[in-house]
Amino acid sequence: MSVVTLGHGPRVLPRRRFAPRYTLGYILFVFASSVLLVRPMELVTSLTESHLYQWFIAASLLASLPVVFMQFGWTSLQHRPITLCVLGLFFCIMFSQLARAEVERAFESGYEFAKMVAYYLLLVGLVTTPGRLRSFLRWLVLCVGILAVVSILQYHEVIDNPNVKSSVIDRQVKEETNEEIIFKRLQGTGIFKDPNDLSLILVPGMILCIYWLFDPRTRTFKAFWLAPLGLFGYALHLTHSRGGLLALMMALLVLFHARFGRWKTLLAAAIMVPAVLFLYAGRQTELSATEGTGQQRLQIWSDGLYWFRTNPLFGVGEGQYVELVNKVAHNSYLQYYTELGMVGGTFFLAATLLGIWAIYRLGKPPIQIVNPELRRFRPYLLASLAGYATGMMSLTANSYVTTYMMFGLATAYLNITPTWPRVSLLRINGTLIGRVAAVSVVFLVGLYVFVRAFVTY
Repeated sequence: MSVVTLGHGPRVLPRRRFAPRYTLGYILFVFASSVLLVRPMELVTSLTESHLYQWFIAASLLASLPVVFMQFGWTSLQHRPITLCVLGLFFCIMFSQLARAEVERAFESGYEFAKMVAYYLLLVGLVTTPGRLRSFLRWLVLCVGILAVVSILQYHEVIDNPNVKSSVIDRQVKEETNEEIIFKRLQGTGIFKDPNDLSLILVPGMILCIYWLFDPRTRTFKAFWLAPLGLFGYALHLTHSRGGLLALMMALLVLFHARFGRWKTLLAAAIMVPAVLFLYAGRQTELSATEGTGQQRLQIWSDGLYWFRTNPLFGVGEGQYVELVNKVAHNSYLQYYTELGMVGGTFFLAATLLGIWAIYRLGKPPIQIVNPELRRFRPYLLASLAGYATGMMSLTANSYVTTYMMFGLATAYLNITPTWPRVSLLRINGTLIGRVAAVSVVFLVGLYVFVRAFVTY
């Protein structure tokens, strides 16, 4: 039994019982996630053509079809608007191609995005208990750790795997001295074959390590989590990713605010921000909107906003940003606003923000989270989501499964978290739709004003 005080005396609440189901499907899903992150197909030559991820995810889907189909019911969708947004993106991607009479390309794009939808639905449908959530997140940290170790060893030439390219050379010219500076930047394999994309998964990994480092249930080997925390921090430094550093700083600030409140966070920020800037001094801390890559990205955003205006409702077509601008947007939200129009862009922005907003509201009175472990985990999940969302402002992660993994974690957490009083923070109604539409408009207007204020040609 749990005792919760809400200002009218203690209420004794029954513990919520969780019944794990579809164990085989869950195990296969964990294997699929491991293959997705570690990429053994690229590390071992004999596995190159094995398509392990497709086999595991298909097997998990077959073993879990009932729990997947249950999520398509209107009652389920009404209380899971993030799921509705993910499904809405699928139809927007298909329609954006069909509107251009690109039937073959529509089915190709739809098939590729259907893999993201399947992963999301499996995560939401199978991670249905606090125990499964903890085990999945532990496995996630382990896999990211293996990815980081292999990449770092290859980066420092400790190992030599011809199938792995763990670094990329980046050049930057200082305008004051006209001096060229060369950076060797760490990258991973597969979907992390870019320093910026690798940094995006390292930040949630660091936050999860902090979560277990301060876990009161772990009395032995608690210091073990310092090792992966240091590993991820070092790997983030080697990526020289500005977007990754911004994501980390946002995640830490949100974590402090959620745990300690506003004033303690301001005090911590006064110490933490200079420390982080000192530790990551160099390319990552040279943030400027008027020169270098900062100005280049503003120019790319300006071009994207121009093409958005040519077809604001349904967009120029999925995958067309690169063909029209010759570069990806380096902004996940603008990428979909331009390609899928106002409708698709709003779906993607809403899928990102709704989970953050709902999990933030769970920590506000009079709502109380009944399960103490889920209550303790809330700030860390909130920080991970906020950090990832911040990283997507300067990185293009629309087509990465890890993006829909983060959406799925938010939905799964909200599904399994009992509260008193019982509330449904995310329920589709006129008020929620109006707020989402307003936030979408404000986001676009704010982005447009920012670009117009700082872009130069």
